Amino acid sequence: MIIKIGQVDYEASPSFMSLVNYRVEYGKSFFAEEKSFEGLVKMIYVSIVGKKPYYHNFLNDCRADSLFEATALYFIKALMKHEEQNKNKENTGEIMDEYKVLALCGIAHIQETLLYKLNFFQVLSVIGHYCDIKTGNQQSKEMTSTQRKALYGITPEKEKEIEEYMMKCGENDGR
Repeated sequence: MIIKIGQVDYEASPSFMSLVNYRVEYGKSFFAEEKSFEGLVKMIYVSIVGKKPYYHNFLNDCRADSLFEATALYFIKALMKHEEQNKNKENTGEIMDEYKVLALCGIAHIQETLLYKLNFFQVLSVIGHYCDIKTGNQQSKEMTSTQRKALYGITPEKEKEIEEYMMKCGENDGR
C-alpha cells in the first residue's frame, strides 16, 4: 500500500512480516507497546518496502506532517484487518504473539511468501483452517460444477464458448 508522509510516497507493507520485523528491530511486540506517536512511526518505518530513509529524518517528517496520525491509523487498520466471520470465534484467552504465530506457520506448512502478503489475522485464519481440517472439525468437500463456475466467473455464454473451442480442438486432433 502507498502511504504519503509529508511530500514523499512510501510503499508500506501491512503484512504479518511487518509485525515480525517490528519485534526483531525493537525487541518487543507492537501489541505490547504502549500506543504512542513514536510507536506508530516505528511500525510504519519497519513496514517500508525497499530503501528506507534515515530514521531520524523520517521521524521529523512524520512530526511535520499534519495528516500523519490519520495516515498511521489507516495503515494500522490495514495491518489489523480481519473478516467479520472471525470476529465471533471463541477467545481461548491465550495471547498470540508474533513468534508463536511463526511457530504455528511452520507446523501448518504455510509458505513463507504468504507471510509477506497476508496480515496478522489472515495468517491466523489460515492456521485456524489448517487446524480445523487436521482435527476433523472441518471437512474439505468437493465443489459442485455450479460452485466452480461461480468461483471462476464462467457464465453460460462463456461455457458455450469453451465447449465450442473444445469441439474445434477435438476435430483438429482426430477425435
